[in-house]
Amino acid sequence: MDSGGADVRIHGTTHQRPIDRFAEEAPALVSTVGQASFLQAMVRERIVADDWLVSIDSNRYSVPWRLIGKTVQSCALAASGRFATKVNLVAEHPVLAGPASNASVA
Repeated sequence: MDSGGADVRIHGTTHQRPIDRFAEEAPALVSTVGQASFLQAMVRERIVADDWLVSIDSNRYSVPWRLIGKTVQSCALAASGRFATKVNLVAEHPVLAGPASNASVA
């Protein structure tokens, strides 16, 4: 058995070693250093609960009480979580680091 791992074995489809293929393609790759994670830019829809909190990644963020039962969209951009209806930004909070944390409007 090859002890070098999958990156040095000949791939069944490309008939190349992945490590060699990567070396060929590396010059065309664009650095992502300093760019936000794609997961952070993911828009999610949530229904506002009766306690006017929206649950995202096990954390809960407040939005205006008049949105209870309505759908809002959430998007984390860098360290800021934004919550909006289809037309208006309704709340913005720092993204919470740990699970089971709450952020509410003062």
